[in-house]
Amino acid sequence: MIPEGWKKYRIEDICDVVGGGTPERSRSDFWNGCIPWVSPTEVTSLSGRYIEKTKEYISDEGLARSSAKLLPVGTVLMTSRASIGYPAINSVPMTTNQGFQSLKCREKVYNEYLYQLILFVRPELEKMSAGSTFQEISSTNVKAIKLLLPPLPEQKKIASILTSVDEVIEKQEAQISKLQDLKKAMMQELLTKGIGHTEFKDSPVGMIPKGWEVVRLGKYVKLQGGYAFKSENFTDKGVPVVRISNISKSGDVDLSNAAFHDEINISEAFEVSHSDSLIAMSGATTGKVGRYNFREKAYLNQRVGKFVSKGMVEMSYIHHVVSSSSFTEKLLIDAIGGAQPNISGGQIEGVEIAFPPLDEQKNISSILDSIDNAVGAKQLKLMHIKSLKKSLMQDLLTGKVRVMV
Repeated sequence: MIPEGWKKYRIEDICDVVGGGTPERSRSDFWNGCIPWVSPTEVTSLSGRYIEKTKEYISDEGLARSSAKLLPVGTVLMTSRASIGYPAINSVPMTTNQGFQSLKCREKVYNEYLYQLILFVRPELEKMSAGSTFQEISSTNVKAIKLLLPPLPEQKKIASILTSVDEVIEKQEAQISKLQDLKKAMMQELLTKGIGHTEFKDSPVGMIPKGWEVVRLGKYVKLQGGYAFKSENFTDKGVPVVRISNISKSGDVDLSNAAFHDEINISEAFEVSHSDSLIAMSGATTGKVGRYNFREKAYLNQRVGKFVSKGMVEMSYIHHVVSSSSFTEKLLIDAIGGAQPNISGGQIEGVEIAFPPLDEQKNISSILDSIDNAVGAKQLKLMHIKSLKKSLMQDLLTGKVRVMV
C-alpha cells in the first residue's frame, strides 16, 4: 500500500548514475594533484554524512585520461563493490574509484533524503550484489532499483528529522573518541611512569619507577585456552560461546553475533565470567583484548585465551597492560611467525611487563577504569540513540508515520 501522494521511481528516473575509475598507477603525472579521489574504505569508515578530504588525489591529466568522473558537490556517493550500499555526500567536487555507483540527484529527489533512504535499503542492496571474486552491484542494477518517494517538501522534512538524530549520534561518537584518546594518553603515562614518582631506573622495557620490577606476565597470570567446540553443535539459544569474532575493536566482548551451545558439563576453566579479560590468539585480530562485561556466564572457544590470576595481582591492571599498544606490538613482533598470525599461551605469558606494587596497581586501575566506565555509559547511550533512529527510519521512510509540512 503506497501512502497518499508518494510514488515509486526507478533510480535512473530521479538520478544520474555515475561510475568511477582509477588512473594508471604507473603514470606519476596522473597522481598527487588537487582533485580528491575516494575509495570505498574511506566511506565505510566515515564518521558522519559528509566527505571532504581523501587519502589520495589525482591530477587534471589523470582525470582526463581515465574513467574517473568529477562529481559536483552534493552527490550521493554509494559504494557498489565489496561493501555494498554505504553512502556519503561530497562537500567538495570529487572523483571516485570504480567501487562506486554515485547518484547525482535531479529535481524530484533531495540528496539528504536519498542518503537516508540508501542507508535504509542497504540490506536489500547487499542481497542484489553478485560476483564470484567479490560482491558487486552493477550500474544496470542500480539504475533499475525502485525507491518510494514522498513529495519533495516531505522529503526535506523527513531528512531534517533524521539528520538531527545523526548530529546527536556524531556528537556522542566524538565524545567517545575523545575519551578513548584520553585513555590512550593516560595509559602511556601511568603504565610507564606510575603515580607521583620522581626516581626512575633503566630496565629491559625502558625507564620505569625505581620501586617497580620487570617480570614475565606468566609470573602472576596464567593464560587459559578455550574449549574445542564443534561449530555444527552451535545453536540459536543456550550459553553464549565467545569466539575470536566476538572480541571487538572497541576493547569489549560483543555478543551481538554470538553462537550458542547447550549447557554441558565442562571444566569451570572454560567458563567466562563478568570482568574476565580475553585475547584473540589467531587470525587477523591476533593480540586483540576484550573485557567480558556481561553478567551471564559464557563458554570460552578455542583460540581465545582468558587471563587468570595466580594471586597478588590486580586483574584490572593486567587488563590495561595487555590492552596497551606496547604490549600488543611486543607480542606481535616477538611471538608471531608465518603467514597466518598465531600465538600460544606460553608466548603471551612470556612477554615482559613493568610491574608496580599491588596498591599502585589498584590506584592506576581505578583511574583507567573510571574512563572505561564513562566510555561504556556513552556507548550505551549511543546504542539507544541508534535504535531510536532505526525506528524513525522504519516509520518515516515507509510513510507509516507522516510528517506535517
